[in-house]
Amino acid sequence: MEMEEEHVMSEVHLGCPPGLSDPHISTFTVRLVPFPQRKEEESVACESLQFDEDGDLLLRRSSTVRIRIRHNITSSIPNVGLQVWRAELVLSDFILHKALCSSEFRGVVALELGAGTGLVGLLLSRVANTVFLTDRGTEILENCAKNVELNFGLLNYQAAIHVRELDWFNCWPPQPRIGEDPCTPSYSWTSGEIEDAENATLLVAADVIYSDDLTDAFFSTVEGLMSKGSKKVLYLALEKRYNFSLSDLDIVANGYSHFRNYFKNEDENEEGLESVSMSNFVGKLIDMSQIPQYVREYERGHEVEIWQIKYCGPKHEASVTRMEEEHVMSEVHLGCPPGLSDPHISTFTVRLVPFPQRKEEESVACESLQFDEDGDLLLRRSSTVRIRIRHNITSSIPNVGLQVWRAELVLSDFILHKALCSSEFRGVVALELGAGTGLVGLLLSRVANTVFLTDRGTEILENCAKNVELNFGLLNYQAAIHVRELDWFNCWPPQPRIGEDPCTPSYSWTSGEIEDAENATLLVAADVIYSDDLTDAFFSTVEGLMSKGSKKVLYLALEKRYNFSLSDLDIVANGYSHFRNYFKNEDENEEGLESVSMSNFVGKLIDMSQIPQYVREYERGHEVEIWQIKYCGPKHEASVTRV
Repeated sequence: MEMEEEHVMSEVHLGCPPGLSDPHISTFTVRLVPFPQRKEEESVACESLQFDEDGDLLLRRSSTVRIRIRHNITSSIPNVGLQVWRAELVLSDFILHKALCSSEFRGVVALELGAGTGLVGLLLSRVANTVFLTDRGTEILENCAKNVELNFGLLNYQAAIHVRELDWFNCWPPQPRIGEDPCTPSYSWTSGEIEDAENATLLVAADVIYSDDLTDAFFSTVEGLMSKGSKKVLYLALEKRYNFSLSDLDIVANGYSHFRNYFKNEDENEEGLESVSMSNFVGKLIDMSQIPQYVREYERGHEVEIWQIKYCGPKHEASVTRMEEEHVMSEVHLGCPPGLSDPHISTFTVRLVPFPQRKEEESVACESLQFDEDGDLLLRRSSTVRIRIRHNITSSIPNVGLQVWRAELVLSDFILHKALCSSEFRGVVALELGAGTGLVGLLLSRVANTVFLTDRGTEILENCAKNVELNFGLLNYQAAIHVRELDWFNCWPPQPRIGEDPCTPSYSWTSGEIEDAENATLLVAADVIYSDDLTDAFFSTVEGLMSKGSKKVLYLALEKRYNFSLSDLDIVANGYSHFRNYFKNEDENEEGLESVSMSNFVGKLIDMSQIPQYVREYERGHEVEIWQIKYCGPKHEASVTRV
């Protein structure tokens, strides 16, 4: 929060009008040289470079272009991308010179990380095939997009240019968008663009090293990109800014030593570097004395460095972005019209029982339950409600939240029974993780105070919101219901939204909602265990939530689906053993469980034989389990959300 109040100013802007708060357009004079068309012309082009007495480039065939860059004069530290910085101009010189003297950049797919105003990527677009200008925050991205438009005719772009949001504090890859927002420009990624980015060969970045936390996040993103797809090289420009350090009792360049620990210098003796576990990179310092100054309006100085950095760690498979082709169908939908591709509305008959109003009524309510010969619930005071749920008949695997699954219905039974027999859910703040159609959360909203229905992807979230509307009069919601996006592959907390989108419903979080979520006491989830990667991401999010704020309990329902495993040479339930390794069973001898480092949780299996079937339209079977899971790891401070 305090970071945003502090404003800084780039030395590049010293000649700009003082006190100007609105964006300003500065002109940068750039000497553009026709690039050699054939390989054999490259060395000739570089050897023919001549300079005047001031060291400025003299080329007979050069042309001068005045590039217009829209920027702020000053900015808060999180918004330094709204300014032009010296390292950005030095990297621009390097890009222009490299494009003139070699074919390394010709026809490449390139990403600029922390693009800011976009100047470097715009110059690179003269020779590249595709350029992604990436940064975070709508204000910076919109300003970058305006600079693309401002220079459209001047720079004669050869590349397809995409302005895209990339937050280094979230794991790569970003969540691909589904469909288009008709009202506002979208800075989210398509699946194809993510694949293109992983097959890029060039990354560039300027002036992104000024905070150790940011450096850690930056290299995490770089490793995510470089460890997948094509072999890549990163050219990173930074300016060493010196300040007196009380801890070192010396004048030091902020963040520089931490940055240098991320890679080995191939020109130095390896033993001379600090031994660190994060050295999956090797770097080489570029000799800037060999790079002419193509951009006129700045003093280069001696504190800007450009590093060529390559990845030497293990390679990973490309991100799974083509999962959409495989379609699956829930057994709950077997009676639905075959071949229907559009969303379908199914009706579920639910026996709703008035919940006890006083504590002493709870045990009486449960003891009075009676069942018919089929095991169905008989209650004199029960009423039948037909809940309408909009869903797809089939879906791709990433979109299974568009269907209704058996575990969702079993968890609905459990929620209704628990609400009848105890006050545990009464007046709570609750989150449904992987809410899908939202059925569980909707039933919970009859007794809770606030319910967050969370999932990821616009299509799933919009469908969930429609189900809230469809049942508004039927279920007599007592809770405030919020449909919110929560991607488990990103770290908790999510980025809070600033302002409102007037055109489309927003599924992003406010700072206050993030605080409410951390102070929730109840988490529920159904049928989210079917992939080890997803299970890892799920428990990472659960730990992020449970380790902060109020003490919480998670009720998780899953269906064990058995398949023959070639690796085990046996029939196994996919993902179940990996899921079970995440917690200790409080009903088992602890020594009997596999010892794993991730057991910050303790779980207890719910006896489903004691739970009546309130929802009629499904066969419960014997493979659905509900686990009560609690967190027993270290607690952390609440997220700073009141910015």
